[in-house]
Amino acid sequence: MDDFPSLKAQQLLRILIRKPLGYRVARQKGSHRWLEADGRPPINFAWHDGATVPPGAVRALLMAKIGLTEEEAHDCL
Repeated sequence: MDDFPSLKAQQLLRILIRKPLGYRVARQKGSHRWLEADGRPPINFAWHDGATVPPGAVRALLMAKIGLTEEEAHDCL
């Protein structure tokens, strides 16, 4: 599999919100958003919309925190 791309935080948030992940913002305080989705672990998303999220953080969020396989994570991108 290819390496994960770096993404703007706003792009990554859109990926998390759309299907198949289906997260929604449960609450927000400043740039900190608490995301929830049915059947998935909650996520604390703490990046400003214009900030660049490095590839390792994208990978860690999708694979380690959410629990997707590498193939599922790439399919979401």
